[in-house]
Amino acid sequence: MTKLRIESVLLEYEGPQLLIAKDPSEVTFVGIAVPAPQDPHMFFGARISDEHLDELQTGRIDLYFAVTSAKRPRYITFSFDGSSTLVKFSAFKKAIPPEWLPERGFFLELDEGAQAARTTVDIGIDGRWDIEDLADYPQKLSAPYGFLYALVHATRDGTNRVSTTFRRYPWRGGYSTVMFFKDLYDAIPKGKRVVIQKIHYASPGTITLQAMEKVMTGLHASVAHVNDKVARDSYRELRRGLSNLKVLGKAPWEVDLDEAGKAFVAASCQELARAIEFKQLQHLHSLTGGKWDYTAKYLLSYYRRLDELSDFYESGKASYQL
Repeated sequence: MTKLRIESVLLEYEGPQLLIAKDPSEVTFVGIAVPAPQDPHMFFGARISDEHLDELQTGRIDLYFAVTSAKRPRYITFSFDGSSTLVKFSAFKKAIPPEWLPERGFFLELDEGAQAARTTVDIGIDGRWDIEDLADYPQKLSAPYGFLYALVHATRDGTNRVSTTFRRYPWRGGYSTVMFFKDLYDAIPKGKRVVIQKIHYASPGTITLQAMEKVMTGLHASVAHVNDKVARDSYRELRRGLSNLKVLGKAPWEVDLDEAGKAFVAASCQELARAIEFKQLQHLHSLTGGKWDYTAKYLLSYYRRLDELSDFYESGKASYQL
């Protein structure tokens, strides 16, 4: 007889209470201990997608939604006392008893390591914030946050994956640039992304975020200098040099700089990195395969996204204390 495989127990209290299981077809179920006089170890299981499972485990959806929101719902029942990871199960096709459903508002937050590493960050806000601003600020924050996160935490979260992302696109500009930053942010474990904890709207007010402390500190250190004259001059000099070397608009394999060109680009990258207090230049260079022209394109693009984010700070609408 085919059996259900218990993958993990998410919650225990005097025995298993919440678990994840897979059937022989590798369909995933979230299982909840339910009251059943005939079986003290009775579980009710609901099919759950990988996306919803991820969101459940990182506190982005509650357990009620996880159990009831499947587009193709499928339910099972089984008995599990913790003694075996393989158990018999049966399809459940009746109306779900109300007492089997979890209460609304029950959230999990299982990534304790991420919670320990994330910190509360207060962004001061002032003046008038329209709804467009409230949507635009997190969007402009996400690109540089994802870029810096990849460099700061690449070793911990998988250097190979980060390297692949950095080398996947031809980097001729346009669509590939947009997709690169989106891929980097999407690759961040959901428990380590920027989360808006609360908004106190007043003048002045605050937006309280949960984010990785080292990333936010490095990002805002750069934002604080992105509009300095030396930073702007360094950016223009590097971009002008790449244009003169006919690097812009070309993929890395289409570029073959001579030693003088490499030396210029390397020195210009180092100058811009110093100007904006960007401390991950050598790591970025290694992720691009040691190609300075490729490194320079990433650095320029990162600068532009910092520049876009800095508009909120330069205008006085947002503030951050380092």
